[in-house]
Amino acid sequence: MITLLTGDKEKQKAYVKQVCREKLGAEKVHSIYRDDLESHTLEEILPFHSGLFGTRECFIVYDLFKHYSPRKFFLHYKDSDNLIFLSEGKPTKEVLNFIKENNIPVKSFEEKKEKKWKESKNFTLADFVLGKKKKDAWLLYRELIEEGSSAEELHGTLFWAVKNLALVLAGETRGMKPFVVKKYQAFSRNFSQQELLEYVTQLKKILHERDRFSSLEEELELFILSH
Repeated sequence: MITLLTGDKEKQKAYVKQVCREKLGAEKVHSIYRDDLESHTLEEILPFHSGLFGTRECFIVYDLFKHYSPRKFFLHYKDSDNLIFLSEGKPTKEVLNFIKENNIPVKSFEEKKEKKWKESKNFTLADFVLGKKKKDAWLLYRELIEEGSSAEELHGTLFWAVKNLALVLAGETRGMKPFVVKKYQAFSRNFSQQELLEYVTQLKKILHERDRFSSLEEELELFILSH
């Protein structure tokens, strides 16, 4: 079963857990992010068939159509044994037309009113980390988690900020707004190229190895406290 999800990602996750519990008797959901698709093919991390003993599983794939065409994906996975949910914040017209033509179920969730305020605080968290204000970063991280922000969302913001800083350090600022370039140029004084590479490597590692030994929330907190 394939379902397209749009809108608020926290509500999407709650819905997916509910569906998995009702249909499969389990709440375990495997999440696949854009960064996963940079180091693996989709076929490697999203199985078509059920498990060895016929166990069906739940998957939620984020922003897939930035990597794959809708037609290519549905031709391959339309008859999959597993439950596959595709999370697209704002699907393109091409995606929506394909979904409609092929009668793919769509579940939309209204964005939370405080979302813009939360996003602003997420960026402040990234500024604290890049500014090496460890205590401020940790306190804000705990505040955001307790307010309901997901570790995945906060990790995405931090990774995006670190990548932007790397681009500025490399002089690749085309397409960036002047105030963004100026901000990251100020942060660049805090980092050597090697240290920034270590940030990128660690953030990738804790995402790819999430839930093996500890949760992403715990690992991201340790990352903030260690920098």
